[in-house]
Amino acid sequence: MTRKMILSYFEDLMGCNNGICSFVSENSSDYLFDVLGNIEESPLTKVQFDQLLALQNMQTISDDFFRFYWLEIPKVHFYQIDAIGIRNDIDAITTLEQLKWGFNRLFIDALFVYGNIQKGYETLCCLKMQEISDIFSKYIFNTSQIKRRGNTLHFEEIEKEDRYLISEMACKTFDNLKNREELVDILLKSYKSAIKQGVMHPSFRNLLEDQL
Repeated sequence: MTRKMILSYFEDLMGCNNGICSFVSENSSDYLFDVLGNIEESPLTKVQFDQLLALQNMQTISDDFFRFYWLEIPKVHFYQIDAIGIRNDIDAITTLEQLKWGFNRLFIDALFVYGNIQKGYETLCCLKMQEISDIFSKYIFNTSQIKRRGNTLHFEEIEKEDRYLISEMACKTFDNLKNREELVDILLKSYKSAIKQGVMHPSFRNLLEDQL
């Protein structure tokens, strides 16, 4: 793949001027594009990954971090991870899809837990497998326990006359409107009527009082 094709493939995920989000960007070294362009013939190993990171003055990573994000699909995580084809006979990244898949997972995890991709990367990249798993385990719901609690009561539709909450009143007001245009027409007519009556700044509630 050419440099342009690689940049296009990663443009929805990367492109910032600094940090791990710029691993694949216009400022990346030519050597990185040479490696990625031939990744299917010469898979990207962990050592080579570290070298590419170092070339761009980025923090290198632990073996377990590399394995967690690019070589394995966690059996349990705090959200569902899309599965992709990963070769089990080699500890390396064999496709651009696999490389992007790992970065995408990393960015989601970092944003969710740390609120910042770079901070999340710098915190996680040197950890061991158990340390990484421990961080995310507290965000995992025990679905088996939830299932054991049993089913909820069946919900029943409430008659309009029995609705009393503000949200229900809004539902009652707009329940019979067919579309947005009908609502706009009602509001315009009510607004013109209010102006004629000397109400210069009618509220939304005022405009709909006749409809309640």
